[in-house]
Amino acid sequence: MTIDELQQKAKLLPSLPGIYMMRDSLGNIIYVGKSKALKKRVSSYFGKTIKDEKHKMKRMVASIVSFDYQETDTELDALLLECKLIKELKPIYNSLLKNDKRYRFIEINREAELPRVNVAFEKGDVGEYFGPYDIPYRLNIGVEAINSYYKLPLCKKRVQKKECLAYRMKRCIGPCQEEKAILIDYESRLQEAAHFLEGKDLEILTYYEEKMQMASERLEFEKAVQYREYIAVLKMLGYRKEAIGFSLDNRRGIALVKIPRGGFKLYLLRGTQIVYTRCFEEIAAPVQKEHKQILQKAILEAGDKYFKQRLQSKKHLEKGEVDEAMITYYYLKTKRESCYEVIEENDYGKVQKRQINQFLNKAFKNFQ
Repeated sequence: MTIDELQQKAKLLPSLPGIYMMRDSLGNIIYVGKSKALKKRVSSYFGKTIKDEKHKMKRMVASIVSFDYQETDTELDALLLECKLIKELKPIYNSLLKNDKRYRFIEINREAELPRVNVAFEKGDVGEYFGPYDIPYRLNIGVEAINSYYKLPLCKKRVQKKECLAYRMKRCIGPCQEEKAILIDYESRLQEAAHFLEGKDLEILTYYEEKMQMASERLEFEKAVQYREYIAVLKMLGYRKEAIGFSLDNRRGIALVKIPRGGFKLYLLRGTQIVYTRCFEEIAAPVQKEHKQILQKAILEAGDKYFKQRLQSKKHLEKGEVDEAMITYYYLKTKRESCYEVIEENDYGKVQKRQINQFLNKAFKNFQ
């Protein structure tokens, strides 16, 4: 198919969540992607905007002769299916385009002339790397917040002039002074930054929360907004460790996710592992009392079977399991289209029925 033919085919796609698979002239799948609006996303590959893309992207588009797609109920389903297919099929351009698309790392390279926290597009041979993170446009904000809190250098190279402006303003600890006490403190701060990125030290969040509160009280709203943004991104950086811990805990939970074509999808989970799903496309806002009763009954009946299964606990997760845990945890924690609740660990009875009722009230209040 020509680019024009591919573009026309893309225009016929639904504006719904799903995955798409690009194929070359031999029929090989060379790229797998996902979108919450297939028509818009796939069309973007064959439009004029592709001229502004990077060389690898242009090369991939030039290789496409056809594509397949598969609708999913929700964006969460699309994310998980994309992850699964990439692991199974290993399309060549998912590897080549991974860094160009959205993934970044945070790097602390102690062998640099002036080590600090940096954003990196890929892992190097030296240094500590954290991630990958798929928040490319906000990751720089997080790095700025970390360097500012630990007063790490703003410069990449040492300067001959002592007591630069950043040092005098107490924005940098001043390793260029080359004083023994400062260098020891400098090394300690680099280690503390690494501990935060490992999820071991969260004092930085408390610090910025206090700064935001003080700025608000002083009516310094621009500063308050900046600190709020710092806090939001720093919390995102901690999701990886949280997701792994949450998955290993294996606590049971319930989620309702809006279906774009109408209705809701019910998910029952153990940790971040989805053990049961069911769509209720007939239930739409405003939710009626009988709708809540239908959902409550469905949850109790399904939960009685699935939640009582004792899944084998794990001490660690494989890489593929970490990816899926991150996807599920991040989606349920951040997306407005979803509502999630942990259910207490005891046999089904009045307590669970009350919890489920509370969850449904909360969910539909959020979805109004």
